[in-house]
Amino acid sequence: MKVETVLPVDDLAAIPAAVRRAEALGFDGVVVPETAHNPFVALTLAAEHSTRLRLATAVAQAFVRSPTTMAYAAFDLQRFSGGRLQLGLGSQVKGQIERRFGMPWSAPAPRMRDYIQAMRAVWDCWQQGTPLNYQGSHYRLNVMTPNHRPKPLPEGIPFPPIALAAVLPHMTRLAGELCQAVRLHSFATERYVQAVALPNLRKGAARAGRSLDGFEIAGGGMIATGATEADVARAVEQVRWSIAFYGSTRTYTSVWEQDGWQDVGRELHEMSVTNRWAEMPRLITDEMVHTFAAVGTYEQIGDKVLERFGSFATTVTLPLPAPEHEKLLLPSLRRLQEAKAPQVV
Repeated sequence: MKVETVLPVDDLAAIPAAVRRAEALGFDGVVVPETAHNPFVALTLAAEHSTRLRLATAVAQAFVRSPTTMAYAAFDLQRFSGGRLQLGLGSQVKGQIERRFGMPWSAPAPRMRDYIQAMRAVWDCWQQGTPLNYQGSHYRLNVMTPNHRPKPLPEGIPFPPIALAAVLPHMTRLAGELCQAVRLHSFATERYVQAVALPNLRKGAARAGRSLDGFEIAGGGMIATGATEADVARAVEQVRWSIAFYGSTRTYTSVWEQDGWQDVGRELHEMSVTNRWAEMPRLITDEMVHTFAAVGTYEQIGDKVLERFGSFATTVTLPLPAPEHEKLLLPSLRRLQEAKAPQVV
């Protein structure tokens, strides 16, 4: 099993030291979300200050950029890092795309299929020196003049593998059909992954006539951990808030349904539209927390993660501990890395 950690993107100046510590501790990779910052800036710093770690966007928002804009960012970082980028892509939701980014919205799964194929057509144009002529349902690209064409990637460096963020069946099937990995949403239970996500990954692969041998599954739940029981208790409350926040999304009702909690999801949504955010975590019971999350101290979390994620995840994410707590986390880190990853096929 691979173990990643999240970089402190709120402070770019802290990234060099953090990424050097992550590499020295033996993490397999670092991830950067796109929430309040551009992930490619942080990962460029991470590439400069590491030699081995995989660098992943988890995830970059696709529909706020054109396929060509995303192609440039990923191509440059793949070259600079010596081939260590995993390009995690996500669609976001309608309200965010339209009202935060001012971009148009359309059905996400068909558009994401077109987006990925268009981006790969741009990469092929740059790498092979062929004319650009992509004609899709959402994107039509046929201009790439010499001064806009970067040099091909050096021999031995492939195009960045794509990990698609997925919750619902359509996007999960697309990941199985077109991508090298899927990043399951943290708002997921083991029942949901087994009953919905995995079958749809297999359907997507079957549609493309491809094997899922070597396919990567990251995420599929939350982790609440820390050096002490008090730290864990604080992390549990953050998880409780996250479950309430994500669970208020109407399109995620199918996740609640697997455990018979769909009425909670509906109530959370009603509270969210009346701005009762502070009250919402009260609806999340301890049973729900332990269903959505692996919970335990640094010494316990390795076994807890295997209990919660071991049947499906090939990659998990642990926090980067404070320097004085590194020795507490190391046994769990090694325990997970030595565990046999499940087969998706």
